[in-house]
Amino acid sequence: MPAIAFDTLKYANKLKEAGVPDKQAEAQATTMAEVLQVNLDILATKEQVERQGNDLRKDIGQLRSDMNKEFQIVRQEAETNKKELVQLVSQIETRQNGQIQLLKWMVTAGLGLGIALFVKLIFFKLN
Repeated sequence: MPAIAFDTLKYANKLKEAGVPDKQAEAQATTMAEVLQVNLDILATKEQVERQGNDLRKDIGQLRSDMNKEFQIVRQEAETNKKELVQLVSQIETRQNGQIQLLKWMVTAGLGLGIALFVKLIFFKLN
């Protein structure tokens, strides 16, 4: 397991030159060395980070492509649904217009019959 190189003697000597007592300087140097020990096997290398970044970019590109395909399908389905809805609305309007025309005819015929009965009752009193 490679570790970061740390010169504890040099560090302790600098502390001693700064006026730190010998035992305290040595204890600090030892502690600092323990803190700085890193298992380089768990650290990613620059190449590993670059490879991972490239893999992520590739995955994102594929995802973008897949999403664009799916969005295109959804757009086509929406357009188809829109056309079908327009046709249904047109059919409903046509049917309603026909029903309105029929109602107009029936009301007119009913009024005509009503007027005819009224005239008959008034002018031709039934005995």
